[in-house]
Amino acid sequence: MAAVLSAERLEVSIDGLTLSPDSEERAGADGAPPGERPEPQRQQPPPPPPPRREEEEEEEEEEAAAGGGAAEAQRLERRFGFGLEELYGLALRFFKEKDGKAFHPTYEEKLKLVALHKQVLLGPYNPDTCPEVGFFDVLGNDRRKEWAALGNLAKEDAMTEFVKLLNRCCHLFSTYVTSHKIEKEEQEKKR
Repeated sequence: MAAVLSAERLEVSIDGLTLSPDSEERAGADGAPPGERPEPQRQQPPPPPPPRREEEEEEEEEEAAAGGGAAEAQRLERRFGFGLEELYGLALRFFKEKDGKAFHPTYEEKLKLVALHKQVLLGPYNPDTCPEVGFFDVLGNDRRKEWAALGNLAKEDAMTEFVKLLNRCCHLFSTYVTSHKIEKEEQEKKR
């Protein structure tokens, strides 16, 4: 790092980049004496904010509906254009068909998706009715723990969480649902 100090200006060079004060602040930069500066020009208004992304909208939806499972389900229905049951069916089919091909969820995401599916299918985890998992079955034990961690989560809430998590994991899911929505609308027009 090098620094050059003179009566007129200060320059700092960091790895080849030179930082110096504005030319207006240097003496004689615009021909005016150092004590007199020309009137600053008006600044233009700041540019409009960039368009919102789906991720930001999802985060806001999650924050707004932290306690209302029914409200979350209604938001998903409005957003995707399908009822919760039908949307969950599409999500489950997408997960089974595309896992490992079109998208690659992390181990934790996959555990959570499987646990949510079991919650929807079988209800809360009950150690008395579920068969034992072998000691060396690491995957089975992890799935069991994740399912047990869901507690008494309602079926509708589990469906909602499954859809939201899948949408967060793979952005192709929203495209998949949109294509099914268009297909459904075309079939209705033919009738």
